Amino acid sequence: MLKNKLLSAIIINLLILPILSIEALGGTILELPPAVTVQDSNPVLGKIVKLISTTESPQKITKALNQKIILGLKPADYKVLTKTLLERNLTIVLNEFHIRGFDSVKVTREGYIVPVKKLLTQAKHFLNLQLAPLAEEVIIKAISDIPEVYINEQHYNLSFKRNSVSQFLKRTCVWITVKTKTNIRTVPIWFDVTLKQHAWILSQSQQANSHFHHSQVTSQLIDIAKYPITKLVKNPQKLKHRYKRNLPTGTVLLATHIEELPAVEKNAVVIAQATHNGITIKTQVKALQDGNINQRIKLQSLSSGEFFYGIVTNTNMIHVTN
Repeated sequence: MLKNKLLSAIIINLLILPILSIEALGGTILELPPAVTVQDSNPVLGKIVKLISTTESPQKITKALNQKIILGLKPADYKVLTKTLLERNLTIVLNEFHIRGFDSVKVTREGYIVPVKKLLTQAKHFLNLQLAPLAEEVIIKAISDIPEVYINEQHYNLSFKRNSVSQFLKRTCVWITVKTKTNIRTVPIWFDVTLKQHAWILSQSQQANSHFHHSQVTSQLIDIAKYPITKLVKNPQKLKHRYKRNLPTGTVLLATHIEELPAVEKNAVVIAQATHNGITIKTQVKALQDGNINQRIKLQSLSSGEFFYGIVTNTNMIHVTN
């Protein structure tokens, strides 16, 4: 039969130790203060058992607490055992008992919590080192919640990996691996990335197949994280290219927008030569196809309109094959 007295609050003091950081290969080893009250074997439960008066054995009470309450806790997690909670769980296994004490008992399972702030700080530092060579200014902002990471051991090792599958860096994930001797946890943290860098922007619209010239672009400071960075054009002054499609004013120039000029362009008037009985004849013809060196393309005579084929031998030079 239950008495009116309640279970007292037994809050076991935290053992506060200094945080020590030790640099090591593959990451940083940290020593955390334990947020600890109850070990896996739960010897401290005896302090709770003493507050429970019953005809059953203390071992049976300990087992009941283990099964109903403690085993559901994560390392370094805690639960407040109120009088009502204890009564509800212990009544199932105990015939008659009563609780002596005050309101509640706070039970924390032995273990350690990896500080979320430290995970975030180190992830941002890692990502900044990765991205700094790509831009004049890097701005990184976390956009995902970081779950608490519980581990069983005091010492752990952190390693970092960036999600490099996507060529766009605006949304970037850093995977943090928290490793102890017996356990590995992986934590993803998503960041919004701004990379301020000068890039080449079209100052006027361009038509497909028109020739590129560096005077058609201007250098502007933009957020290049919105674009496939590996495709940004670096040195437009050296390009001998043409546009692959129509592009509006303000387009950020990418390598996918342009292509190298072929040795012979379609519809260009080129020199065709043919040799017969030691005599070489040269004439102007119209190329009906693009062609690179050693490629066979279709041609049309400007004088007769006759169609024939030739092999591209040099820029705007054709050797007639038939």
